[in-house]
Amino acid sequence: LRWALPATRSAMLPPPRFRSSTVSVVKRRRSRLSRILAVAVPTCVIIALQIHAAGHFEESIELEASAHGRRMAAEASRHVNHTSPPAPRASAANGSAHHAVQPLPPTQCSRHRRPYHVLVPCSLSVEHQWQARLSYHRYLRLKESDPCSDLGGFTRLLTSPDGKPDLLAAEMPTVVTRQLKRSGRCDDCDHGFPLLNRPWAVRRLLAFHRKEVKEEYILLLEADMPLLAPVDNGAEGGAAPLSPVGVESRALKASKERNETKAVLRRWHSPLREVAPVGPSALLVHKRQLEALAGPWLNVSLSLRRDEAASSALGPLLERWAWSLAAAEAGVAHQIRPTLQAEPEGTGLSEVGLFSVYHMTSELRAASSSRLPEIPRDLPPPPGGGPGPPFP
Repeated sequence: LRWALPATRSAMLPPPRFRSSTVSVVKRRRSRLSRILAVAVPTCVIIALQIHAAGHFEESIELEASAHGRRMAAEASRHVNHTSPPAPRASAANGSAHHAVQPLPPTQCSRHRRPYHVLVPCSLSVEHQWQARLSYHRYLRLKESDPCSDLGGFTRLLTSPDGKPDLLAAEMPTVVTRQLKRSGRCDDCDHGFPLLNRPWAVRRLLAFHRKEVKEEYILLLEADMPLLAPVDNGAEGGAAPLSPVGVESRALKASKERNETKAVLRRWHSPLREVAPVGPSALLVHKRQLEALAGPWLNVSLSLRRDEAASSALGPLLERWAWSLAAAEAGVAHQIRPTLQAEPEGTGLSEVGLFSVYHMTSELRAASSSRLPEIPRDLPPPPGGGPGPPFP
């Protein structure tokens, strides 16, 4: 810097014989320093501004976190006071992992919770896929709106030919099991009756994927049974370790009045009055009791299917009657809760709000054919003044 930034030109110049060459060196060094300063000074200023901004950013993050904590504490206090907080956004789960929506800690709820796991057996059919989506949507809405209810986890129990998951496994908690072989007559064949996959899948879930069900109770539904409201599993009126809660199905009650059905049921169990027309759908049952009955449920289903007279008499209700027979043989008495499940059966219901589960059983019936007719294209509008949709 002696030559680049002299205090005075005359004091710093060399002897005369070197003056001409030295002046050119000084000019070059001044030019180089100017270029360095032109880059270095703005860079230093920018770095200083970034450091200053980073300090403000960290401070804003701390303020945001403290504000978020205050908001969460306020929401928790609102839950304790039984007011409805704003519903948080739901995030999708994948595989067999459970959804991130969790209830409040039991200490913050005013009632003692007896949580149950919602279990929905499904196939790969398109019908079951959109029904499962609807069921999971309703589950999430109820779980978020009432964290202190007895709703626990949710699992879609999927049976597929190769035991591999489908695309919906990325949207909701799913356990996949290989379905029964088609049309065979072996013990792991469906005997031409795909509904046998339901007891088959439940037995395999409890045998090989028991850790996915963390709750002590299970709410067993079908794919077309979305929740209207959380099922109450209170100490009074809820399920007991040896006494599940069910509902008498209209279809099973009508079937039980037929002489052919009575004859088949009496061959498997007597007295007939102990065979309850309960399903099991919907069914609120203790996990250990379902484990004990899952094997007999499947075995009775296979036996009924192999019996031509029984298979013909029970028809599509065979697997459901198999549960009732297995439970009767084990001495299990069901608690009947009429408001557990709504079954409109095409006639409609005037007070849907009284029920916890909605069974979408409306169907078109053909007078002279067992096959469904084509859907009418020109249907008249529904009458005015009727009840609104059962769920949004």
